[in-house]
Amino acid sequence: MTLLKHAYGKKQRSAVYYESLQSQSLKLQKRVSEVIKHLVFDEESSKQPILAAIVYFRQKDGAIGETAPVDFLDHLKNSR
Repeated sequence: MTLLKHAYGKKQRSAVYYESLQSQSLKLQKRVSEVIKHLVFDEESSKQPILAAIVYFRQKDGAIGETAPVDFLDHLKNSR
């Protein structure tokens, strides 16, 4: 097998893997989306940045746009 054929085969296998991963990720996102829409969060004990993102998510019925709150991402990164 030539090096080019080997590289092409490896690229094809990687593409299939990532397509499968994306498909499974979308299924999980849809399930989690429904859960988040129905959970009740304690506003007093919840971190405000993540709560703002959840409220936005619910108001937009899961359709996340460019104006979505992202402050919770910084908060999560800094808490590690």
